[in-house]
Amino acid sequence: MEYRFLPNVALSDNENPPRGIRSAKQDLWQVESDISACLYHVQENYIKIGILLKRIKEEALYSFCSYEKENGETVPCRTVEEYAFLRFGLSKTVVFNMISIVDNFLVSYDDEKFKFYPKLNGFGYSALCELVPLTKNCNYYDSDVGSLPEWVVNEIKPEMSVKEIREVKKRHKKLIVKSVVDKTDKSDEVEFMSDYIAEESNVGSFHIFKNDAERKFIFLNYRKWDIFSENQYLGLTYYRIYLGNNVYAISIEWKSDELYFVNKNGGYRNYFYLFEKGRPFNLDACSMTTLLRAIKDKNLQCDLAVWLRMCEEN
Repeated sequence: MEYRFLPNVALSDNENPPRGIRSAKQDLWQVESDISACLYHVQENYIKIGILLKRIKEEALYSFCSYEKENGETVPCRTVEEYAFLRFGLSKTVVFNMISIVDNFLVSYDDEKFKFYPKLNGFGYSALCELVPLTKNCNYYDSDVGSLPEWVVNEIKPEMSVKEIREVKKRHKKLIVKSVVDKTDKSDEVEFMSDYIAEESNVGSFHIFKNDAERKFIFLNYRKWDIFSENQYLGLTYYRIYLGNNVYAISIEWKSDELYFVNKNGGYRNYFYLFEKGRPFNLDACSMTTLLRAIKDKNLQCDLAVWLRMCEEN
């Protein structure tokens, strides 16, 4: 099922919508611009991204956006998770974790400055994601860590790896409450995401790659993939191809004035990402070497209809 982003409220020099609508939509555009800038360095900016997503959620700015199904029906975005996936390719898990980190682990924050609880200073994004489920239904509060179980203060340290943190969590598994995103949850949001990550039944057949030359061919021709989102305000186009086993390759393209890209690709440049069901979305762009290795190691294949389309047009 294909989706294309559409502004829900038109805004141009020839229109004069109510001040509230104009102001809110301009706020959304500014937030989008800030998020896009932060995505280039996610590890350094995940807190700011979380703050911006939280603002979109609390002010319901996502309601100014909609998406068009392939049958032509236009549907408004209902949640920040829907919006973030359509606009930036962020999975529901990533959006949930970033907002939860802001809600649960920061004493104070604004757009530029933030302050963690003292004992959480030094923890990276991955480690904090491991701590997020521990806040669910936690009645204990400590001024050093906020609403986390008492044993966290003494047993989990910033220098520990994610693997070590998980080992500690296993020892306390009777105290850990299941994550808010239950695998059996049939909410609208989960059903919405399943349209993207469970397409096996919608793909007739696959092309099996013979070598790295064929694997590389699909990325050199990413413009022949399906377009699932466009951001006209920021000049971004999101391409997507299904590779089987609930894995997508995503390309984000934009117009560049840099001479190198003007001469090489008509002024366009892009980054590639992989999105896989059941795993956090990696916001760091993949190199061609990483992409080819991942496709080979995971034994991924290409949607045959898209493969034939790429071959016919080359």
